[in-house]
Amino acid sequence: QSEGIAQPLNSGTQPYHYGSHYSNSGIVLHYLVRLLPYAKLFIEFQGGSFDIPDRTFHAMKTTWRLASSESTTDVRELNPEFFYLPELFHNSEGFRFGERQNGNTVDDVLLPTWSNDDSRLLVLTHRMALESEYV
Repeated sequence: QSEGIAQPLNSGTQPYHYGSHYSNSGIVLHYLVRLLPYAKLFIEFQGGSFDIPDRTFHAMKTTWRLASSESTTDVRELNPEFFYLPELFHNSEGFRFGERQNGNTVDDVLLPTWSNDDSRLLVLTHRMALESEYV
């Protein structure tokens, strides 16, 4: 058992499972926003425009950090597409998601360094992990 699992997420909060639903249409669209027809559905879901750039799925590292340690309310699970569809990480339609507060433009999803910026390697590794004896 990992030491991190046994430790509270923050001062005074003990570990628990899902304070809200871990999957819903908003979360699915959040991850698939770079793909049609999901982008159109996302725009409808958000009331006519893309979400605020700082909330847009922009980096695997940020998504992992929020879901694993920094937020007790961010309980998103990975969509099945993370295990077979490398295109979900690329803004091949050229959508303009905007600029984050740090000045970075949201475009393709920033991938983990171990993937060498290769979305196929990322998806393959996710798939291998999912199909391993440990999962």
